[in-house]
Order: sequence, then C-alpha cells, then structure tokens
Amino acid sequence: MVGWHLLLLLVIEVAAYGAAGRHMHVAHGWSIPSAIAFAAAIYLGVRMVLVAAEFVLARRRGSRIPDDLHTPPSRLLAMYLHELGGWLLMFTFVLPFVLSRRSLLDRPAGAPSDKPPLLLVHSFTCNRGNWFWFQRQLERHGYRVYTFDYKPPFAPIAHYAPQLAQAVDEILQATGTGQLVLIGHSMGGLVSRAYLDQFGTGKVAHVITLGTPHQGTWMAKLAAGPNVRNMADGSPWLAALREREARRSKNPYEKFSCIFTHHDNLVAPQTNATLPNADCIALSGIGHVSLVLSGAVVKHVLAVLERVHVGR
Repeated sequence: MVGWHLLLLLVIEVAAYGAAGRHMHVAHGWSIPSAIAFAAAIYLGVRMVLVAAEFVLARRRGSRIPDDLHTPPSRLLAMYLHELGGWLLMFTFVLPFVLSRRSLLDRPAGAPSDKPPLLLVHSFTCNRGNWFWFQRQLERHGYRVYTFDYKPPFAPIAHYAPQLAQAVDEILQATGTGQLVLIGHSMGGLVSRAYLDQFGTGKVAHVITLGTPHQGTWMAKLAAGPNVRNMADGSPWLAALREREARRSKNPYEKFSCIFTHHDNLVAPQTNATLPNADCIALSGIGHVSLVLSGAVVKHVLAVLERVHVGR
C-alpha cells in the first residue's frame, strides 16, 4: 500500500466523525440516517474550512495579480468549489487506495515514436494517483506516459532523487530513447531539480513544473517535516540548490517551463513558482490541486511538449 499514511488519516477521521454521529444517535435519539449525515457534514465542513483558509492566507501573502488575470467573484467561487472537489476526490477516494507495484513499467512501452516519453512526478505526501486524470489526457494525444511513487512521505527532497534516477533509467531502457520529459506537480518539480542536481541533465529533454515552489512558499510554515522545511520561503536547501545550479551553467533553467497560477492556495507568493529565464506560463482562477485536474493546464503542457526536441 503506497498511500498508507493517507489511509490511516482517513480511517482516524472517519472513526472520529462516526463516533460523533453515534453519540447523537444514542444520546439524543437521532435516526441512523441523520447521524450518518451529521458525520459526513463534519467531514465535509472541515475540508471546506481548510481549503477556504488556504486561499485566504495565500492571498494575504500573495504576489500582485496582473490586471489582465484578475478573476470575477463568480469565477472565484467556481475555483473554490473545484479545488474543494479536487481535495475531496484525491484524498478521500484516490490517493489512500493506491497499491504498491513491482515496477513503474506497468504498461507496454508502445511503438517507437517521435514524441518523448513522459515521467510524471507527484506532489508532497501524495503518490502516482495524483495523476490519474492528467495521465489519461496526455495518453489520448499519443504520449507514452509513466508515473512512479517516491517514498517515504516525509524525508529531505534530495532523498528522492535516486528513486527518480532509477525510474528515468528504466523508462529510457524500455523505450529505447535517449531522453524523456519530466512533469512535476508542486514538490515534484523540486524532486526533478534535485535529480538534475545529483545526476545531470543529459537524460532529460525538458522539465515542466505545475505550481512548484521553486523559490519557497510562506505556506510551509503551516506544516512540518524535512521536505516541508526544504520548501519554506528562504530555505537554506533551496538557496544551496540555486548556487550549485548557477555554478554549473550560465542558464541553468533553459530546459524548464513553469506553469503557475496567481490563485495558488499553497504557494505564496505565487510568483515563487517561477524560475529566472525559464519559460513561465501564468494562469489564474485555478487552485493548487486543480492544476492536475484542469483542461487548460493540459493544453499548455501539450503546447510546451510540441516544442521539445528530444536527443537520441
């Protein structure tokens, strides 16, 4: 079981809210359907408050939104509901139930193609289930798409780089190609940078990041763990990584495309999701989790992929 920590948290929550519902049934004579509805309402209410608090805090610490990317209130409500739905879908029905597998090559490599193979790198505390929808959209356009799980959920980001290196080598060997494209969501983009830092850029044609806190995020103050500290605004690990990247190349981010949203509820300031001299694509009206559930993001990713040249 890959998502054991998320399943454990889900079980604890369901048990706690179920106990509250049972109390209302036993002590106050509520019907069983009413008690179940009460427990479900607590579960939903907690997430409604958390997601709303994220948006409020991220905006208070956020960067200025350009005039042409301002979003009307009606769309902001839709954005909130989409982000809330994404959290509920991912963390209730998808991520906790992803099973371990022997190899990331759980599908045929496919026929030789001019299109590069893609390796999707998931976000903080998640697993490959993070990409369940996004992967299908890319495959519909003829790409060979692979996912993998890096572990454990709480470790320094550099710890995950060798796991990514092994995945890269497996895919290149299976597909007979010389390079692939990495697509990282949130912390997945930093895992990709850690891989390039430790293993070089030769096997990677391009890196596309979605809402990655390249320059840290203030929101990291609200969580804990070695990888969270790595992502903090002003993080010594990020500063050291930038120094090493700058020493290796005059333009270390020429292979990067940074897709970010001015309404990111977990990266603040939101422009911290960019890199200097990289191809930066600014969006609005999209939340953090929603980046991997957005058709608009898929279109931008496909447009970037059309421009990528893959070495043989």
